[in-house]
Amino acid sequence: MSLFLIAAAALTVVVLALVLLPLLRDGAPAPERAAFDRAVYRDQLRELERDEARGMIGTAEAATARLEIQRRLLGRTAGAAVRPAPPPIDPARSARSPALALALALLLAGSAGSVYMAAGRPELPGQPLAQRVLDPEEVQLRLAVAELGRKVTDEPRNGEAWLLLARASAALGQWTDAVEAYREALALVPATPEIRAAALEATVLAAGGVVAPASQEGFEGVLAEEPANPIARFYLAAAHAQAGRHDAAIAGWQALAADLPAGVSIRDEVARRVAASARAAGIAAPPIPPPAEPPDQAAREEMIRGMVARLAARLEEEPDDADGWQRLGRAYSVMGEQEKAVQAYARAGALRPDDMAIALAEAQTMLEGLAPTAPFPPRALDMLRRVAAADPRQPAALWHLGVEAAKRGAMAEAVGYWDRLLALLPPDSDDARMVRAAVDAVKRR
Repeated sequence: MSLFLIAAAALTVVVLALVLLPLLRDGAPAPERAAFDRAVYRDQLRELERDEARGMIGTAEAATARLEIQRRLLGRTAGAAVRPAPPPIDPARSARSPALALALALLLAGSAGSVYMAAGRPELPGQPLAQRVLDPEEVQLRLAVAELGRKVTDEPRNGEAWLLLARASAALGQWTDAVEAYREALALVPATPEIRAAALEATVLAAGGVVAPASQEGFEGVLAEEPANPIARFYLAAAHAQAGRHDAAIAGWQALAADLPAGVSIRDEVARRVAASARAAGIAAPPIPPPAEPPDQAAREEMIRGMVARLAARLEEEPDDADGWQRLGRAYSVMGEQEKAVQAYARAGALRPDDMAIALAEAQTMLEGLAPTAPFPPRALDMLRRVAAADPRQPAALWHLGVEAAKRGAMAEAVGYWDRLLALLPPDSDDARMVRAAVDAVKRR
Protein backbone atom coordinates (compact mmCIF):
# COMPACT_ATOMS: atom_id res chain seq x y z
CA MET A 1 0.00 0.00 0.00
CA SER A 2 2.76 2.45 0.95
CA LEU A 3 4.65 1.70 -2.24
CA PHE A 4 1.49 2.36 -4.23
CA LEU A 5 0.94 5.72 -2.50
CA ILE A 6 4.55 6.74 -3.19
CA ALA A 7 4.21 5.81 -6.85
CA ALA A 8 0.88 7.63 -7.10
CA ALA A 9 2.36 10.75 -5.53
CA ALA A 10 5.32 10.69 -7.91
CA LEU A 11 3.01 10.30 -10.89
CA THR A 12 0.88 13.20 -9.66
CA VAL A 13 3.95 15.44 -9.46
CA VAL A 14 4.94 14.52 -13.02
CA VAL A 15 1.46 15.20 -14.37
CA LEU A 16 1.20 18.52 -12.54
CA ALA A 17 4.59 19.56 -13.90
CA LEU A 18 3.47 18.82 -17.45
CA VAL A 19 0.24 20.77 -16.97
CA LEU A 20 1.57 23.72 -15.01
CA LEU A 21 5.00 24.43 -16.51
CA PRO A 22 3.48 26.20 -19.53
CA LEU A 23 1.85 28.64 -17.08
CA LEU A 24 5.26 29.44 -15.61
CA ARG A 25 6.91 30.15 -18.96
CA ASP A 26 6.52 32.99 -21.37
CA GLY A 27 4.09 32.07 -24.13
CA ALA A 28 5.15 31.25 -27.66
CA PRO A 29 3.16 31.80 -30.83
CA ALA A 30 0.64 29.02 -31.32
CA PRO A 31 0.75 26.92 -34.48
CA GLU A 32 -1.88 27.44 -37.13
CA ARG A 33 -5.01 25.60 -35.91
CA ALA A 34 -5.54 23.39 -38.95
CA ALA A 35 -1.92 22.19 -38.82
CA PHE A 36 -2.31 21.48 -35.12
CA ASP A 37 -5.51 19.51 -35.73
CA ARG A 38 -3.88 17.47 -38.47
CA ALA A 39 -1.02 16.54 -36.15
CA VAL A 40 -3.50 15.53 -33.44
CA TYR A 41 -5.47 13.33 -35.83
CA ARG A 42 -2.32 11.59 -37.05
CA ASP A 43 -1.31 10.95 -33.44
CA GLN A 44 -4.79 9.54 -32.82
CA LEU A 45 -4.37 7.15 -35.76
CA ARG A 46 -1.06 5.90 -34.38
CA GLU A 47 -2.52 5.50 -30.88
CA LEU A 48 -5.53 3.64 -32.33
CA GLU A 49 -3.20 1.19 -34.07
CA ARG A 50 -1.33 0.61 -30.81
CA ASP A 51 -4.59 0.04 -28.88
CA GLU A 52 -5.83 -2.38 -31.51
CA ALA A 53 -2.51 -4.26 -31.42
CA ARG A 54 -2.75 -4.57 -27.62
CA GLY A 55 -6.31 -5.88 -27.86
CA MET A 56 -7.77 -2.84 -26.07
CA ILE A 57 -10.26 -2.29 -28.90
CA GLY A 58 -11.90 -4.76 -31.25
CA THR A 59 -11.11 -4.92 -34.97
CA ALA A 60 -14.56 -3.69 -36.05
CA GLU A 61 -14.57 -0.80 -33.58
CA ALA A 62 -11.02 0.12 -34.60
CA ALA A 63 -11.97 0.19 -38.27
CA THR A 64 -14.89 2.53 -37.56
CA ALA A 65 -12.77 4.82 -35.38
CA ARG A 66 -9.98 4.85 -37.96
CA LEU A 67 -12.34 5.94 -40.74
CA GLU A 68 -13.78 8.71 -38.54
CA ILE A 69 -10.31 10.06 -37.68
CA GLN A 70 -9.32 9.89 -41.34
CA ARG A 71 -12.48 11.79 -42.27
CA ARG A 72 -11.61 14.57 -39.85
CA LEU A 73 -8.00 14.63 -41.04
CA LEU A 74 -9.14 14.83 -44.64
CA GLY A 75 -11.50 17.67 -43.78
CA ARG A 76 -8.68 19.63 -42.16
CA THR A 77 -6.38 18.94 -45.12
CA ALA A 78 -8.96 20.01 -47.70
CA GLY A 79 -10.02 23.13 -45.83
CA ALA A 80 -6.60 24.38 -44.75
CA ALA A 81 -6.03 26.38 -47.91
CA VAL A 82 -9.21 28.41 -47.57
CA ARG A 83 -9.12 29.18 -43.84
CA PRO A 84 -8.17 32.73 -42.82
CA ALA A 85 -4.93 33.38 -41.00
CA PRO A 86 -5.16 33.10 -37.21
CA PRO A 87 -5.51 36.33 -35.22
CA PRO A 88 -2.38 37.75 -33.59
CA ILE A 89 -1.55 36.46 -30.15
CA ASP A 90 -2.56 38.61 -27.20
CA PRO A 91 0.61 39.22 -25.14
CA ALA A 92 -1.45 39.39 -21.97
CA ARG A 93 -2.81 35.87 -22.51
CA SER A 94 0.65 34.40 -23.13
CA ALA A 95 2.28 35.85 -20.02
CA ARG A 96 3.30 33.75 -17.03
CA SER A 97 0.72 33.11 -14.30
CA PRO A 98 2.27 31.68 -11.10
CA ALA A 99 -0.88 32.31 -9.06
CA LEU A 100 -3.00 30.35 -11.49
CA ALA A 101 -0.42 27.56 -11.52
CA LEU A 102 -0.49 27.28 -7.71
CA ALA A 103 -4.30 27.28 -7.63
CA LEU A 104 -4.47 24.56 -10.26
CA ALA A 105 -1.86 22.45 -8.44
CA LEU A 106 -3.85 22.53 -5.21
CA LEU A 107 -7.15 21.90 -6.98
CA LEU A 108 -5.94 19.00 -9.12
CA ALA A 109 -4.00 17.21 -6.39
CA GLY A 110 -6.77 17.65 -3.83
CA SER A 111 -9.50 16.52 -6.20
CA ALA A 112 -7.56 13.46 -7.35
CA GLY A 113 -6.83 12.43 -3.76
CA SER A 114 -10.44 12.87 -2.69
CA VAL A 115 -11.78 10.83 -5.57
CA TYR A 116 -9.30 8.03 -5.00
CA MET A 117 -9.94 7.85 -1.25
CA ALA A 118 -13.65 7.49 -2.01
CA ALA A 119 -13.51 5.03 -4.91
CA GLY A 120 -9.97 3.64 -5.19
CA ARG A 121 -9.12 0.04 -4.39
CA PRO A 122 -5.32 -0.39 -4.32
CA GLU A 123 -5.64 -3.74 -2.58
CA LEU A 124 -6.99 -5.43 -5.73
CA PRO A 125 -4.44 -7.92 -7.17
CA GLY A 126 -3.29 -7.91 -10.76
CA GLN A 127 -5.13 -10.17 -13.18
CA PRO A 128 -3.09 -13.29 -14.04
CA LEU A 129 -2.23 -13.80 -17.68
CA ALA A 130 -4.12 -17.08 -17.81
CA GLN A 131 -7.36 -15.30 -16.86
CA ARG A 132 -7.11 -12.57 -19.46
CA VAL A 133 -9.34 -12.84 -22.49
CA LEU A 134 -7.16 -12.63 -25.58
CA ASP A 135 -8.68 -12.26 -29.01
CA PRO A 136 -7.75 -15.60 -30.59
CA GLU A 137 -8.17 -14.28 -34.13
CA GLU A 138 -5.79 -11.39 -33.48
CA VAL A 139 -3.26 -13.66 -31.79
CA GLN A 140 -3.37 -16.05 -34.75
CA LEU A 141 -3.02 -13.13 -37.14
CA ARG A 142 0.03 -11.77 -35.31
CA LEU A 143 1.61 -15.20 -35.26
CA ALA A 144 0.92 -15.51 -38.96
CA VAL A 145 2.64 -12.16 -39.58
CA ALA A 146 5.69 -13.33 -37.65
CA GLU A 147 5.78 -16.62 -39.56
CA LEU A 148 5.30 -14.91 -42.92
CA GLY A 149 8.02 -12.40 -42.06
CA ARG A 150 10.42 -15.27 -41.50
CA LYS A 151 9.25 -16.97 -44.70
CA VAL A 152 9.85 -13.97 -46.94
CA THR A 153 13.26 -13.53 -45.36
CA ASP A 154 14.13 -17.12 -46.28
CA GLU A 155 12.30 -16.96 -49.65
CA PRO A 156 12.45 -13.36 -50.88
CA ARG A 157 11.12 -14.36 -54.32
CA ASN A 158 7.96 -15.94 -52.90
CA GLY A 159 5.30 -13.55 -54.18
CA GLU A 160 2.37 -15.33 -52.54
CA ALA A 161 4.06 -15.11 -49.14
CA TRP A 162 4.64 -11.37 -49.62
CA LEU A 163 0.99 -10.93 -50.59
CA LEU A 164 -0.22 -12.82 -47.53
CA LEU A 165 2.11 -10.75 -45.34
CA ALA A 166 0.74 -7.54 -46.86
CA ARG A 167 -2.86 -8.54 -46.23
CA ALA A 168 -2.17 -9.71 -42.68
CA SER A 169 -0.27 -6.50 -41.86
CA ALA A 170 -3.14 -4.44 -43.25
CA ALA A 171 -5.65 -6.41 -41.17
CA LEU A 172 -3.63 -5.42 -38.08
CA GLY A 173 -3.52 -1.77 -39.16
CA GLN A 174 0.24 -1.91 -39.73
CA TRP A 175 0.00 0.23 -42.83
CA THR A 176 3.66 1.03 -43.39
CA ASP A 177 4.57 -2.66 -43.21
CA ALA A 178 1.65 -3.45 -45.53
CA VAL A 179 2.87 -0.91 -48.10
CA GLU A 180 6.34 -2.45 -48.15
CA ALA A 181 4.97 -5.99 -48.44
CA TYR A 182 2.58 -5.02 -51.25
CA ARG A 183 5.48 -3.38 -53.10
CA GLU A 184 7.42 -6.66 -52.97
CA ALA A 185 4.36 -8.73 -53.90
CA LEU A 186 3.46 -6.60 -56.92
CA ALA A 187 6.95 -7.19 -58.31
CA LEU A 188 6.40 -10.95 -58.15
CA VAL A 189 2.68 -11.70 -58.68
CA PRO A 190 0.16 -10.57 -61.33
CA ALA A 191 -0.93 -7.03 -60.48
CA THR A 192 -4.70 -7.56 -60.51
CA PRO A 193 -6.97 -4.53 -59.90
CA GLU A 194 -7.95 -5.95 -56.52
CA ILE A 195 -4.34 -6.23 -55.33
CA ARG A 196 -3.41 -2.80 -56.68
CA ALA A 197 -6.41 -1.20 -55.00
CA ALA A 198 -5.51 -2.80 -51.66
CA ALA A 199 -1.90 -1.65 -52.01
CA LEU A 200 -3.00 1.90 -52.82
CA GLU A 201 -5.37 1.92 -49.84
CA ALA A 202 -2.50 0.91 -47.56
CA THR A 203 -0.45 3.76 -49.03
CA VAL A 204 -3.23 6.26 -48.29
CA LEU A 205 -3.73 5.06 -44.73
CA ALA A 206 0.01 5.02 -44.08
CA ALA A 207 -0.04 8.70 -45.10
CA GLY A 208 -2.72 9.50 -42.54
CA GLY A 209 -5.64 9.29 -44.97
CA VAL A 210 -4.32 11.78 -47.53
CA VAL A 211 -4.75 10.69 -51.16
CA ALA A 212 -1.58 11.84 -52.91
CA PRO A 213 -1.64 12.55 -56.67
CA ALA A 214 0.25 9.32 -57.40
CA SER A 215 -2.32 7.32 -55.43
CA GLN A 216 -5.17 9.08 -57.20
CA GLU A 217 -3.66 8.18 -60.54
CA GLY A 218 -3.32 4.59 -59.38
CA PHE A 219 -6.96 4.38 -58.32
CA GLU A 220 -8.00 5.80 -61.70
CA GLY A 221 -6.03 3.01 -63.37
CA VAL A 222 -7.81 0.43 -61.20
CA LEU A 223 -11.22 1.80 -62.23
CA ALA A 224 -10.21 1.70 -65.88
CA GLU A 225 -9.89 -2.08 -65.55
CA GLU A 226 -12.54 -2.71 -62.89
CA PRO A 227 -15.15 0.09 -62.87
CA ALA A 228 -17.03 -1.33 -59.87
CA ASN A 229 -14.02 -1.57 -57.54
CA PRO A 230 -15.35 -0.08 -54.26
CA ILE A 231 -11.95 0.77 -52.77
CA ALA A 232 -10.92 2.84 -55.78
CA ARG A 233 -14.32 4.56 -55.93
CA PHE A 234 -14.21 5.49 -52.24
CA TYR A 235 -10.73 6.98 -52.30
CA LEU A 236 -11.18 8.81 -55.60
CA ALA A 237 -14.16 10.57 -54.03
CA ALA A 238 -11.95 11.31 -51.01
CA ALA A 239 -9.32 12.77 -53.36
CA HIS A 240 -11.95 15.11 -54.83
CA ALA A 241 -12.95 16.25 -51.34
CA GLN A 242 -9.31 16.75 -50.41
CA ALA A 243 -8.86 19.01 -53.44
CA GLY A 244 -12.00 21.01 -52.63
CA ARG A 245 -14.08 19.49 -55.46
CA HIS A 246 -16.95 18.66 -53.14
CA ASP A 247 -19.60 18.28 -55.85
CA ALA A 248 -17.53 15.53 -57.49
CA ALA A 249 -16.80 13.93 -54.11
CA ILE A 250 -20.48 13.83 -53.15
CA ALA A 251 -21.45 12.39 -56.52
CA GLY A 252 -18.82 9.68 -56.22
CA TRP A 253 -19.84 8.66 -52.71
CA GLN A 254 -23.55 8.76 -53.62
CA ALA A 255 -22.95 6.40 -56.54
CA LEU A 256 -20.93 4.07 -54.33
CA ALA A 257 -23.62 4.04 -51.62
CA ALA A 258 -26.23 3.05 -54.18
CA ASP A 259 -24.25 -0.13 -54.89
CA LEU A 260 -23.73 -1.09 -51.23
CA PRO A 261 -26.19 -3.39 -49.43
CA ALA A 262 -27.80 -2.53 -46.11
CA GLY A 263 -25.83 -3.30 -42.95
CA VAL A 264 -22.43 -2.53 -44.51
CA SER A 265 -20.57 -0.19 -42.16
CA ILE A 266 -18.98 1.72 -45.03
CA ARG A 267 -22.41 3.15 -45.86
CA ASP A 268 -22.35 5.06 -42.57
CA GLU A 269 -18.88 6.38 -43.36
CA VAL A 270 -20.03 7.43 -46.83
CA ALA A 271 -22.95 9.30 -45.25
CA ARG A 272 -20.55 11.14 -42.90
CA ARG A 273 -18.24 12.02 -45.78
CA VAL A 274 -21.13 13.33 -47.86
CA ALA A 275 -22.35 15.47 -44.96
CA ALA A 276 -18.83 16.85 -44.37
CA SER A 277 -18.35 17.75 -48.04
CA ALA A 278 -21.79 19.35 -48.14
CA ARG A 279 -20.91 21.52 -45.14
CA ALA A 280 -17.62 22.50 -46.74
CA ALA A 281 -19.43 23.43 -49.95
CA GLY A 282 -22.12 25.36 -48.07
CA ILE A 283 -24.98 23.21 -49.37
CA ALA A 284 -27.54 20.90 -47.82
CA ALA A 285 -26.39 17.30 -47.57
CA PRO A 286 -28.30 15.13 -50.07
CA PRO A 287 -29.90 11.92 -48.80
CA ILE A 288 -27.94 8.71 -49.19
CA PRO A 289 -29.44 6.43 -51.87
CA PRO A 290 -31.26 3.33 -50.63
CA PRO A 291 -29.09 0.23 -50.25
CA ALA A 292 -28.68 -2.24 -53.05
CA GLU A 293 -30.43 -5.57 -52.84
CA PRO A 294 -28.25 -7.87 -50.72
CA PRO A 295 -27.01 -11.13 -52.21
CA ASP A 296 -28.87 -14.26 -51.30
CA GLN A 297 -26.63 -15.23 -48.38
CA ALA A 298 -28.56 -18.40 -47.64
CA ALA A 299 -28.15 -19.60 -51.22
CA ARG A 300 -24.43 -18.78 -51.11
CA GLU A 301 -23.91 -20.69 -47.87
CA GLU A 302 -25.85 -23.61 -49.27
CA MET A 303 -23.61 -23.62 -52.34
CA ILE A 304 -20.48 -23.61 -50.16
CA ARG A 305 -21.81 -26.44 -48.02
CA GLY A 306 -22.59 -28.41 -51.15
CA MET A 307 -19.02 -27.98 -52.40
CA VAL A 308 -17.62 -29.07 -49.03
CA ALA A 309 -19.94 -32.07 -48.93
CA ARG A 310 -18.81 -33.13 -52.41
CA LEU A 311 -15.17 -32.81 -51.36
CA ALA A 312 -15.82 -34.93 -48.25
CA ALA A 313 -17.60 -37.59 -50.36
CA ARG A 314 -14.73 -37.71 -52.85
CA LEU A 315 -12.19 -38.12 -50.06
CA GLU A 316 -14.10 -41.07 -48.66
CA GLU A 317 -13.58 -42.72 -52.06
CA GLU A 318 -9.99 -41.44 -52.39
CA PRO A 319 -8.75 -41.41 -48.78
CA ASP A 320 -5.06 -41.12 -49.68
CA ASP A 321 -5.35 -37.47 -50.80
CA ALA A 322 -3.53 -35.62 -47.98
CA ASP A 323 -3.91 -32.23 -49.70
CA GLY A 324 -7.63 -32.84 -50.05
CA TRP A 325 -8.00 -33.60 -46.34
CA GLN A 326 -6.13 -30.37 -45.53
CA ARG A 327 -8.49 -28.38 -47.75
CA LEU A 328 -11.44 -30.05 -46.07
CA GLY A 329 -10.03 -29.19 -42.64
CA ARG A 330 -9.67 -25.53 -43.61
CA ALA A 331 -13.19 -25.47 -45.05
CA TYR A 332 -14.74 -26.97 -41.92
CA SER A 333 -12.76 -24.52 -39.77
CA VAL A 334 -14.07 -21.53 -41.74
CA MET A 335 -17.61 -22.92 -41.42
CA GLY A 336 -17.17 -23.17 -37.65
CA GLU A 337 -17.40 -26.97 -37.55
CA GLN A 338 -14.41 -27.49 -35.30
CA GLU A 339 -14.77 -31.22 -34.62
CA LYS A 340 -15.03 -32.07 -38.31
CA ALA A 341 -12.03 -29.83 -39.04
CA VAL A 342 -9.94 -31.64 -36.40
CA GLN A 343 -10.93 -35.01 -37.86
CA ALA A 344 -10.00 -33.91 -41.38
CA TYR A 345 -6.59 -32.63 -40.23
CA ALA A 346 -6.07 -35.90 -38.37
CA ARG A 347 -6.68 -37.85 -41.58
CA ALA A 348 -4.18 -35.61 -43.41
CA GLY A 349 -1.65 -36.00 -40.58
CA ALA A 350 -1.95 -39.79 -40.66
CA LEU A 351 -0.91 -39.69 -44.32
CA ARG A 352 1.91 -37.23 -43.68
CA PRO A 353 3.11 -37.74 -40.11
CA ASP A 354 6.26 -35.68 -40.70
CA ASP A 355 4.39 -32.65 -42.03
CA MET A 356 4.46 -30.29 -39.07
CA ALA A 357 2.24 -27.74 -40.84
CA ILE A 358 -0.63 -30.23 -40.66
CA ALA A 359 0.09 -30.99 -37.00
CA LEU A 360 0.16 -27.28 -36.16
CA ALA A 361 -3.12 -26.66 -38.02
CA GLU A 362 -4.82 -29.47 -36.12
CA ALA A 363 -3.50 -28.22 -32.78
CA GLN A 364 -4.58 -24.64 -33.43
CA THR A 365 -8.03 -25.83 -34.50
CA MET A 366 -8.42 -27.67 -31.20
CA LEU A 367 -7.49 -24.46 -29.35
CA GLU A 368 -10.12 -22.32 -31.11
CA GLY A 369 -12.75 -21.13 -28.66
CA LEU A 370 -10.86 -22.54 -25.67
CA ALA A 371 -11.73 -20.69 -22.45
CA PRO A 372 -8.84 -18.60 -21.05
CA THR A 373 -8.60 -20.74 -17.90
CA ALA A 374 -9.26 -24.12 -19.57
CA PRO A 375 -6.30 -26.52 -19.91
CA PHE A 376 -4.99 -27.45 -23.34
CA PRO A 377 -6.34 -30.72 -24.81
CA PRO A 378 -3.60 -33.36 -24.37
CA ARG A 379 -3.47 -34.11 -28.11
CA ALA A 380 -3.06 -30.42 -28.97
CA LEU A 381 -0.25 -30.06 -26.42
CA ASP A 382 1.49 -33.17 -27.74
CA MET A 383 1.34 -31.84 -31.30
CA LEU A 384 2.66 -28.44 -30.32
CA ARG A 385 5.61 -30.09 -28.61
CA ARG A 386 6.27 -32.20 -31.70
CA VAL A 387 6.20 -29.10 -33.89
CA ALA A 388 8.59 -27.22 -31.58
CA ALA A 389 10.94 -30.21 -31.46
CA ALA A 390 10.99 -30.48 -35.26
CA ASP A 391 11.25 -26.71 -35.78
CA PRO A 392 12.49 -24.82 -32.69
CA ARG A 393 11.92 -21.52 -34.52
CA GLN A 394 8.18 -22.03 -35.14
CA PRO A 395 6.57 -18.86 -33.68
CA ALA A 396 3.02 -20.20 -33.24
CA ALA A 397 4.21 -23.28 -31.38
CA LEU A 398 6.42 -21.25 -29.04
CA TRP A 399 3.60 -18.82 -28.26
CA HIS A 400 1.01 -21.52 -27.53
CA LEU A 401 3.42 -23.57 -25.44
CA GLY A 402 4.17 -20.48 -23.37
CA VAL A 403 0.45 -19.84 -22.84
CA GLU A 404 -0.07 -23.47 -21.80
CA ALA A 405 2.79 -23.28 -19.30
CA ALA A 406 1.42 -20.02 -17.85
CA LYS A 407 -2.02 -21.59 -17.46
CA ARG A 408 -0.69 -24.37 -15.25
CA GLY A 409 1.50 -22.01 -13.24
CA ALA A 410 4.88 -22.97 -14.75
CA MET A 411 5.97 -19.38 -15.16
CA ALA A 412 9.66 -20.04 -15.70
CA GLU A 413 8.81 -22.46 -18.48
CA ALA A 414 6.47 -19.92 -20.06
CA VAL A 415 9.15 -17.23 -19.98
CA GLY A 416 11.59 -19.68 -21.56
CA TYR A 417 9.30 -20.28 -24.53
CA TRP A 418 8.55 -16.59 -24.99
CA ASP A 419 12.20 -15.57 -24.68
CA ARG A 420 12.93 -17.95 -27.56
CA LEU A 421 10.08 -16.38 -29.51
CA LEU A 422 11.37 -12.86 -28.82
CA ALA A 423 14.71 -13.80 -30.33
CA LEU A 424 12.90 -14.48 -33.63
CA LEU A 425 10.95 -11.21 -33.77
CA PRO A 426 12.08 -7.72 -34.79
CA PRO A 427 12.71 -5.92 -31.46
CA ASP A 428 10.57 -2.89 -32.33
CA SER A 429 7.64 -4.85 -33.79
CA ASP A 430 4.17 -4.96 -32.26
CA ASP A 431 4.55 -8.73 -31.99
CA ALA A 432 7.66 -8.36 -29.87
CA ARG A 433 5.91 -5.84 -27.64
CA MET A 434 3.00 -8.23 -27.18
CA VAL A 435 5.33 -11.06 -26.16
CA ARG A 436 7.32 -8.80 -23.82
CA ALA A 437 4.07 -7.78 -22.15
CA ALA A 438 3.23 -11.44 -21.61
CA VAL A 439 6.70 -12.07 -20.15
CA ASP A 440 6.36 -9.10 -17.80
CA ALA A 441 2.92 -10.30 -16.70
CA VAL A 442 4.11 -13.76 -15.66
CA LYS A 443 7.26 -12.40 -14.01
CA ARG A 444 5.12 -10.23 -11.74
CA ARG A 445 3.25 -13.25 -10.41
